[in-house]
Amino acid sequence: MDATWVAATADRVLAAAEERRSTWQSWHVRAEAQRCVRAAEVPADLVDQLVDRLVAEVLNIRSASLARPEDGIAEPMALRRSDGLSVYTDSTHSREKRWSKRVIKRKDDLEQDYFE
Repeated sequence: MDATWVAATADRVLAAAEERRSTWQSWHVRAEAQRCVRAAEVPADLVDQLVDRLVAEVLNIRSASLARPEDGIAEPMALRRSDGLSVYTDSTHSREKRWSKRVIKRKDDLEQDYFE
Protein backbone atom coordinates (compact mmCIF):
# COMPACT_ATOMS: atom_id res chain seq x y z
CA MET A 1 0.00 0.00 0.00
CA ASP A 2 1.67 3.16 -1.23
CA ALA A 3 1.07 6.87 -0.59
CA THR A 4 -1.43 7.05 -3.46
CA TRP A 5 -3.54 4.28 -1.90
CA VAL A 6 -3.36 5.98 1.52
CA ALA A 7 -4.47 9.35 0.03
CA ALA A 8 -7.34 7.81 -1.94
CA THR A 9 -8.48 5.74 1.03
CA ALA A 10 -8.24 8.74 3.37
CA ASP A 11 -10.53 10.56 0.91
CA ARG A 12 -13.04 7.70 1.16
CA VAL A 13 -12.83 7.66 4.96
CA LEU A 14 -13.42 11.41 5.10
CA ALA A 15 -16.28 11.22 2.58
CA ALA A 16 -17.96 8.55 4.71
CA ALA A 17 -17.58 10.69 7.83
CA GLU A 18 -18.97 13.75 6.02
CA GLU A 19 -21.90 11.75 4.69
CA ARG A 20 -22.89 10.23 8.03
CA ARG A 21 -22.09 12.95 10.55
CA SER A 22 -21.72 16.71 10.87
CA THR A 23 -18.86 16.23 13.33
CA TRP A 24 -16.85 13.20 14.33
CA GLN A 25 -14.33 11.93 16.79
CA SER A 26 -11.30 9.74 16.36
CA TRP A 27 -13.17 6.48 16.90
CA HIS A 28 -15.60 7.27 14.07
CA VAL A 29 -12.65 7.76 11.72
CA ARG A 30 -10.87 4.68 13.07
CA ALA A 31 -13.94 2.49 12.48
CA GLU A 32 -14.27 3.66 8.88
CA ALA A 33 -10.53 3.23 8.29
CA GLN A 34 -10.76 -0.34 9.60
CA ARG A 35 -13.64 -1.06 7.22
CA CYS A 36 -11.62 0.25 4.27
CA VAL A 37 -8.50 -1.70 5.23
CA ARG A 38 -10.49 -4.92 5.70
CA ALA A 39 -12.15 -4.43 2.30
CA ALA A 40 -8.71 -4.04 0.70
CA GLU A 41 -7.66 -7.42 2.14
CA VAL A 42 -4.51 -5.97 3.68
CA PRO A 43 -2.19 -8.56 5.27
CA ALA A 44 -2.91 -8.88 8.99
CA ASP A 45 0.55 -7.68 10.03
CA LEU A 46 -0.04 -4.33 8.23
CA VAL A 47 -3.60 -3.61 9.36
CA ASP A 48 -2.83 -1.62 12.53
CA GLN A 49 -0.11 0.41 10.83
CA LEU A 50 -2.34 1.34 7.87
CA VAL A 51 -5.34 2.14 10.07
CA ASP A 52 -3.16 4.43 12.23
CA ARG A 53 -1.82 6.11 9.10
CA LEU A 54 -5.30 6.69 7.70
CA VAL A 55 -6.61 8.03 11.00
CA ALA A 56 -3.68 10.44 11.28
CA GLU A 57 -4.18 11.60 7.69
CA VAL A 58 -7.88 12.29 8.17
CA LEU A 59 -7.68 13.85 11.63
CA ASN A 60 -4.49 15.88 11.28
CA ILE A 61 -4.62 16.96 7.65
CA ARG A 62 -8.16 16.69 6.29
CA SER A 63 -10.19 17.80 9.30
CA ALA A 64 -10.09 20.52 11.92
CA SER A 65 -10.75 20.54 15.63
CA LEU A 66 -13.85 22.21 17.01
CA ALA A 67 -12.08 22.89 20.29
CA ARG A 68 -12.10 26.41 21.57
CA PRO A 69 -8.69 27.82 22.36
CA GLU A 70 -7.71 27.90 25.99
CA ASP A 71 -8.62 31.21 27.59
CA GLY A 72 -5.87 31.09 30.21
CA ILE A 73 -8.31 31.15 33.11
CA ALA A 74 -7.79 28.45 35.71
CA GLU A 75 -10.90 27.60 37.70
CA PRO A 76 -10.52 26.65 41.36
CA MET A 77 -10.78 22.96 42.27
CA ALA A 78 -14.37 23.50 43.48
CA LEU A 79 -15.28 24.21 39.86
CA ARG A 80 -13.57 21.13 38.43
CA ARG A 81 -14.94 17.68 37.75
CA SER A 82 -13.38 14.54 39.14
CA ASP A 83 -11.38 14.19 35.89
CA GLY A 84 -9.88 17.66 36.42
CA LEU A 85 -11.82 19.38 33.62
CA SER A 86 -13.59 22.65 34.29
CA VAL A 87 -17.33 22.45 34.88
CA TYR A 88 -17.54 25.04 32.10
CA THR A 89 -15.99 22.61 29.63
CA ASP A 90 -18.33 20.52 27.49
CA SER A 91 -18.45 17.18 29.26
CA THR A 92 -18.82 15.34 25.94
CA HIS A 93 -15.24 16.34 25.23
CA SER A 94 -16.03 18.59 22.27
CA ARG A 95 -12.33 19.37 22.09
CA GLU A 96 -11.99 15.97 20.45
CA LYS A 97 -14.71 16.65 17.88
CA ARG A 98 -13.59 17.35 14.35
CA TRP A 99 -15.12 18.47 11.09
CA SER A 100 -14.03 18.54 7.50
CA LYS A 101 -11.78 21.26 6.15
CA ARG A 102 -13.75 20.93 2.89
CA VAL A 103 -16.93 21.82 4.76
CA ILE A 104 -15.21 24.77 6.44
CA LYS A 105 -14.07 26.01 3.02
CA ARG A 106 -17.57 25.67 1.56
CA LYS A 107 -19.06 27.50 4.55
CA ASP A 108 -16.51 30.31 4.24
CA ASP A 109 -17.17 30.60 0.48
CA LEU A 110 -20.92 30.82 1.06
CA GLU A 111 -20.48 33.48 3.73
CA GLN A 112 -18.15 35.47 1.50
CA ASP A 113 -20.62 35.30 -1.41
CA TYR A 114 -23.48 36.33 0.85
CA PHE A 115 -21.73 39.34 2.35
CA GLU A 116 -20.25 40.68 -0.90
